[in-house]
Amino acid sequence: MAHFAVGAGCILLIAVAIHRFDSHLFVRHRYPLAFVGGIWALIPDFHHMIPDEQMTETWRFWLHDNWWVDLFFFHYTMDHSWLDANGNEAIFIGLCFLLFAHLIAFILIDDADLYGEDPVETME
Repeated sequence: MAHFAVGAGCILLIAVAIHRFDSHLFVRHRYPLAFVGGIWALIPDFHHMIPDEQMTETWRFWLHDNWWVDLFFFHYTMDHSWLDANGNEAIFIGLCFLLFAHLIAFILIDDADLYGEDPVETME
């Protein structure tokens, strides 16, 4: 769960950064893309779905225990740091990061800029 939360939070922060360059397509779909970012962060853990007799140590090394796995939103670093990625502390920190990213996205991205009208003004 910590990997999913960090991946989704990273995508939201990327959406905020891209919004500054006026890219509406990515920003309008930031929440579905945040879900995709969470799934992207979980890809290295898919080796748990493969039976142990089919998963050799070499494959496990290349799919999960290698530095390049950090391309999946710091998956390797989270698994091999002082904070166990499966522990309650990591889940709490991941969810706090996701909440922080959501708040930043909510505050800095004005939906009126995206859709060309202010919803409050159109109701009057």
